[in-house]
Amino acid sequence: MYEFTDANGCYSSDTLATSVTQDGTNSLVESINGADFVIYPNPAKEKMTIRLVSAQDLNLDVDLINLVGTVVTVVQSSQISKGTHSFELNATELKLSQGVYYLRLKVNGSEKRVKICFN
Repeated sequence: MYEFTDANGCYSSDTLATSVTQDGTNSLVESINGADFVIYPNPAKEKMTIRLVSAQDLNLDVDLINLVGTVVTVVQSSQISKGTHSFELNATELKLSQGVYYLRLKVNGSEKRVKICFN
C-alpha cells in the first residue's frame, strides 16, 4: 500500500506494488497477462516512462484517461513482439494539466487501470 500527497495536492493511495528507482524516484510495478510494466517516475513533472517486458508476443493497448473517463491520448495500440519496450508520456507535448490521470493497460484482452500523477 502506498499513499502520497505532493506539493500540488495530487493525492494517491493504492495497493499496487511500488519500487524506488536508482535515482530515488517512485515507480509502479504491474503485471498483466504475462507482461510486466514499470511506470516511472510517478508522480512526474513532465516526462513519464512506461517500460514493458514480455516473454511472448502480445496485443497491447495503452491509453491515457482523465478523471472524467475521456481518452486523452492513445499511447500504444499494436501487436508487440516479445522483449523490452519503452513508451514515453510528455505532459508538455500532450498539453496535460497538472493532476491525476489513469493509464489503461490492456494486454491480450485483460485490462487494468493504473493511477498516475503529473505535477
